[in-house]
Amino acid sequence: LELVYTMKKGFEDENFYFVIFKDNIWSKPKKMKYPTNTLYNEGAYSISPDGKELFFASCNRLDGYGGCDIYYSELIKDTLWTNPINLGPIVNSKYWESQPSISANKNLLFFSSNREGGIGNRDIWVSKRLGRYDWSEPYNLGDKVNTEKDEITPFIFFDSKTLYFSSKGHLGMGGYDVFVSSIDNEGYFSHTKNLGFPINTHKDESSLIVTKNFSYG
Repeated sequence: LELVYTMKKGFEDENFYFVIFKDNIWSKPKKMKYPTNTLYNEGAYSISPDGKELFFASCNRLDGYGGCDIYYSELIKDTLWTNPINLGPIVNSKYWESQPSISANKNLLFFSSNREGGIGNRDIWVSKRLGRYDWSEPYNLGDKVNTEKDEITPFIFFDSKTLYFSSKGHLGMGGYDVFVSSIDNEGYFSHTKNLGFPINTHKDESSLIVTKNFSYG
């Protein structure tokens, strides 16, 4: 079992680290190498279930379009990845795009952004894959998911229909709470539900990732 996470250490920017769980013990954290980590700020790691495609956010790069953009890398062999590719001006904008989550079939990319055309400040958007490197104009998930306040950290479950996310705008217990929504028969997300206590409290909860068999989060 391997866990990848973001850490800000000392005067460094945010970088990815990983630990391995073996014999009921977590290993010491190791900083991931280039191209995952660079001189810039990296975060919000999403890898496809087959382990061959990586999506992440990075901020203030020379090839960026705004503060933070979403990037893409492919596995060449073993642990060797291609140089990160900016997903371009259709997915990314002059605003903040971050926290990508790729669906199991690799056809849908969910992310949070404060771009124009949304309902609130940070909304959850989805872009559909048109080709290997081509993505559709992002679609706002609408008012069943998004509110006038912030919606962040989307995670699309393995069925590509169930979405977990955090929100300050839906009725909750305080701060950010974790919610779940699913696609209805007409293809829209509806019936957003608060996951309740003990997951949610009066403090902030976000970034929930759920295993394929629903056993762990």
